[in-house]
Amino acid sequence: MPEKISGIKSVPIVQREMRLESDRYGVDMLTTAEEVPNDFFPLGLRGKGTGHPDFGFMAVSKYTAERGPGKIWRVTYLYEGYLTSLPEPTYELSGTLSQEPISTHPEFAEFAGTPSAPLNGAVFVDPETGKKTIDDTTGVFREFGISGGRKAGADSYMDPGVLWTKISFTASDPSLRDLGKIDSPQGSPPSLSGRNWMFWETSSRQRGHIIELRETWKISGRGGWDEDFY
Repeated sequence: MPEKISGIKSVPIVQREMRLESDRYGVDMLTTAEEVPNDFFPLGLRGKGTGHPDFGFMAVSKYTAERGPGKIWRVTYLYEGYLTSLPEPTYELSGTLSQEPISTHPEFAEFAGTPSAPLNGAVFVDPETGKKTIDDTTGVFREFGISGGRKAGADSYMDPGVLWTKISFTASDPSLRDLGKIDSPQGSPPSLSGRNWMFWETSSRQRGHIIELRETWKISGRGGWDEDFY
């Protein structure tokens, strides 16, 4: 049956099949295949964001088109959204590593010692003169010298951390949190003694008639994020 699309004259579209699936987050995805005569192409295409004629909470996310025999275009549309209700939030946990100054290692004194009793070739200097010192009150770590064996030249270490991500969906523009602030993650993140969380990253993308929002928190190192800074 001819169908009116995007304000143009009736377009003779033949609908072939539909297939419905749901992704891991609960977003419904409806794939439809239609045939459009060459004379009505490309004006007969459904634009991105066009709602489905039967399912009002689903809209076109993308399409592909291929012309076959008889000057007929076979167009496949992907509609995304939901059939009955917005998907519930889901959560993901991942591990990460960050490079930190070796002098901030919680066991630094055990393998580097002190200015008056250095270990593993650790070199401590007077910050005013830059010269080597054994004064525990003024000396600061500079490097592991050549006598440090495997530690020679080391100035940083890899600190393990955790990322906690919430994936949620909204039918309206999302409200965004402040990045770089100490914050309590939603959901049930792991609790680690002596550490707290920072709101680390956020992103969103349109999926038909709904918006997928990703919010990520990062766990601090030992001792927690400094409240004076964050």
